[in-house]
Amino acid sequence: MNVKFGRSYRMTVAGRSSTPSAPINIEINFPLTLEFTITHNIFASANTANFSMYNLSVDHRSEITFNQFLKARPYPVTLLAGYISEQPKGLYSDPAFLPTVFDGFANVAYTERVGSDLITRINAIDNGDLTTGKAAGFFSGSGPDSYTAKPGTDFVTMVKAVMGHLTGGVKPGEVRIDARQLPPPLPKERPFTGNVWQALQDLAREANFAHVYIENGVCNMLGQDDVLLETGSMGILRSETGLLGVPRYTGNTIMVSSIFEPTLKIGARIELKSEFNEDANGMCKIVAYTHRGTMSGVSSREAISEITLMKLDTPLGHP
Repeated sequence: MNVKFGRSYRMTVAGRSSTPSAPINIEINFPLTLEFTITHNIFASANTANFSMYNLSVDHRSEITFNQFLKARPYPVTLLAGYISEQPKGLYSDPAFLPTVFDGFANVAYTERVGSDLITRINAIDNGDLTTGKAAGFFSGSGPDSYTAKPGTDFVTMVKAVMGHLTGGVKPGEVRIDARQLPPPLPKERPFTGNVWQALQDLAREANFAHVYIENGVCNMLGQDDVLLETGSMGILRSETGLLGVPRYTGNTIMVSSIFEPTLKIGARIELKSEFNEDANGMCKIVAYTHRGTMSGVSSREAISEITLMKLDTPLGHP
């Protein structure tokens, strides 16, 4: 049963006075008003988030004021969000057990006055700007930052080893590619040099243009028709589980909207069941989604998830 009432959140932001040896984490909780737009996708581009928080304390506003482009160091930001059960001992009765919907770094944070409100805004990116190498890591010629794959190394083992060299707190995740798309084991050793993220993109192209991406601190690589083993809690998307409106085709993808669903995962398998567009129904792969809306203890506003799906060619053994 999906718990779809009692929205809540917990946000943690590193303050500008924070240092690696003496971290200062600012915690912001419901019922303070939070507006959010969070975008995740399966492509190599970084995921982004924009947050607006209303009427924080003077101390919090002072700490959440920085520009990462002027002072090049990361400011971690994490958002847990979802639904609180009315049961006092329910799974989500404590905000600490809410799903993670964003885990990355803030680039810019500032406060501005709009009417009678003081709004603190944060622009963030998922695990740093990998395209410029700020959180990607680099291979060196020797030592712990070096890697040379030995002859006979299979492709999946090699990819996971390369993922292990990503920095910025990024952890290796799943590598799932159809055996027919996998390159053969290495005939000779293969040394890696330069940017780790670029190396992963090159490996993805070798596997028939697989997708490599980072979502909330975890790096995955999936083939075009491959899905994660971990699917999240939403296995079927229909009106009873939050589907809104009518699914619509956009090229070779399907666009759908649902009530805010914090357990979505890029690359997860999901079954779409619409009563109004049966042509779109079937097994799909989540390739992008955007959470947007407001959580507030003083006003009731919408919070939705806009999801991009790709139809799968085979059912892949959905239970």
